[in-house]
Amino acid sequence: MGIYMTRKLQNWVNQNGFEDITIVCDNEWYYDHAKTEVAYTMGKDPIVEETFKAYCRNCGLLDDFDPFILSFFHELGHYETFDIVEDDEYENDYFCKVALNMKEKRTRDDYFAYYDLEMEWMATAWAIKYIQLHTDEVRELEREIDIIRYWENSLIGA
Repeated sequence: MGIYMTRKLQNWVNQNGFEDITIVCDNEWYYDHAKTEVAYTMGKDPIVEETFKAYCRNCGLLDDFDPFILSFFHELGHYETFDIVEDDEYENDYFCKVALNMKEKRTRDDYFAYYDLEMEWMATAWAIKYIQLHTDEVRELEREIDIIRYWENSLIGA
């Protein structure tokens, strides 16, 4: 699953100045700095999607974008801002993420606290700025992604 999505996202990053990033499909969203790899998931978590969209609005994103697109650009934001975050802050943020993932019942406040961690906030801020500066291109990618997701989900159900 995700072959066409991976190919589309890989082509997009290559054509838009992120040539050294590799795109992979996995069980969750993440940026792996050691591999320069952005992972996406086709899975949906409505609570995470709703809270992340709300967080982006709170950070100044005026337009409504699909959570998949917001997450994709957020992960690119990790790539762009990785060297700005201090090592001790990175470690703190990492352990906070582990603690959140271990929690059985996560609340909206838990997610907002996580999104406020320095490295998460910086990645989101970068994503919002990029989206605002390149709205037409991002909208085009969003339309193509929606078509691919629909098509790939149809194949799975067949």
